[in-house]
Amino acid sequence: MLLWRIASNTIPVKEILAQRMGLDNQVCELCHEAPESSCHLFCLCPVARAIWFSSCWGMRVHNQNITNSADIVKLVLEPPIPSDLEVDREHITTTLAFTLDEIWLLRNQLIFEDTKIDILSSSSRISSRAAEISNLHNLEVHAPPPLSPTSWSPPPEGIIKLNVDAAVGPTSTALAVIARDHTGVPIKLWAKKYISCLPVQAEAASVLWAINLATAEGRTKIIIEGDSKICLDALSAKDSLPPWNISNIVSDVFSICKSFISVSFVWVRRDCNMAAHETAKFAPQTSESCCFSLESLPLVLATVCKADFPPCSFLF
Repeated sequence: MLLWRIASNTIPVKEILAQRMGLDNQVCELCHEAPESSCHLFCLCPVARAIWFSSCWGMRVHNQNITNSADIVKLVLEPPIPSDLEVDREHITTTLAFTLDEIWLLRNQLIFEDTKIDILSSSSRISSRAAEISNLHNLEVHAPPPLSPTSWSPPPEGIIKLNVDAAVGPTSTALAVIARDHTGVPIKLWAKKYISCLPVQAEAASVLWAINLATAEGRTKIIIEGDSKICLDALSAKDSLPPWNISNIVSDVFSICKSFISVSFVWVRRDCNMAAHETAKFAPQTSESCCFSLESLPLVLATVCKADFPPCSFLF
């Protein structure tokens, strides 16, 4: 509907309102630098350009030769696809359409709700909406899946499972990694403080840290589990683009993974990741970083690990 309104010049930008009913103030609400036409609002405005650049793979929309409303719609329906992007046209079109929608939403919020411009939040919403549509398209019709487990489960023999989590508070951020084998006994627990960032970035950083720790420990067959669905889905689907705000971390993870014999990324519910969750909350109480073996495990973390997988209790 939004695309149709843009194409038919019925979307109520200030330039169109001035032509049809008179309007003294035609200045763009986003930048206050030029009259608000469709071309300016959606493609030429500095704020809109920043949203396009941060949400659509660094696209410089002002270089796309947009001169009228039809060009805006053509950009979405016949998108310029960079040669280095391994993603289907439909996903790109969806993302571009959601970018237009986000710009229009932001413009209306500024006028009617007196909100603030937040490029980061706008880009995050665009990525989430496009990913949701892609996931829906990829669903297969089959029997309902079995119910999700409600507790941690051990890996197959010979494989190490690394559970990761991050705790993001108002003044501190912490990462945690727990390594366990097929018996369920914790081999090592690591925790450290981390820079302030978005929760999904902290979750992705915990995965990258786990990969580096596994490399340092000489592990070659691993499973990484976490309860951040956005992050773990991005790592599991190598043929789709991750959210832009964790794309660099995901790229680093994939690069390191090449040295492993086997590695997989699994999203689990918080119920199945409680030991890592509690370890991340424990981290701010320690120094900048800490590492515990089974023998040096603090009582509070040992208790959590036993509760996470009761069958291993008799082993430590």
